[in-house]
Amino acid sequence: MQLPPSEDTTPSIFSSQSGQSLLDWLSLSCFPGIGRTTVLRLLEAFGSPEQVFQSGSAKICTAEGIGRKIAEKISDPVQVRHAKKRAEEILVQ
Repeated sequence: MQLPPSEDTTPSIFSSQSGQSLLDWLSLSCFPGIGRTTVLRLLEAFGSPEQVFQSGSAKICTAEGIGRKIAEKISDPVQVRHAKKRAEEILVQ
């Protein structure tokens, strides 16, 4: 049985659970001024990028070595969208 040509059956890494997780991991590294050490500290404190993104800036500040500026950047929805867009661009290259 063939599907009509208008239906796209190509799997998208952005729509799958594992793809979203990969996007979140990469997004965390795509914030300007956030390097490996900061990412590792955030992951130690929160366990996953998803948990980092779900936390507010006050909670993010509780992670060792994470200051107010970084916490505000990570919890700002506009900054998160920009980081995720950069991550998507990297993934499709």
